[in-house]
Amino acid sequence: MSVIFTITSFFGFLYLLLWQSYVLRADVILNSIQIVFIALEMILSIVCIVVFSRYNYVIKSALQSFPNYAQNYVDTNYKIV
Repeated sequence: MSVIFTITSFFGFLYLLLWQSYVLRADVILNSIQIVFIALEMILSIVCIVVFSRYNYVIKSALQSFPNYAQNYVDTNYKIV
């Protein structure tokens, strides 16, 4: 969900930087800095999504490999597929 909000805010700052009728030099500097931070946020969020999904896969395979541990697993919301 945050990726969607990041993309919309990126286009908002892009509008303020490129398509606004009157743009000051301070606007260009501040919006450019903000676009850099948004790009960094987007890269880090994609990396986190990949890492967390891989971690979930590792936990699932570990629980399937050790059925005795899976029976004693405390988390009731976690389902083995």
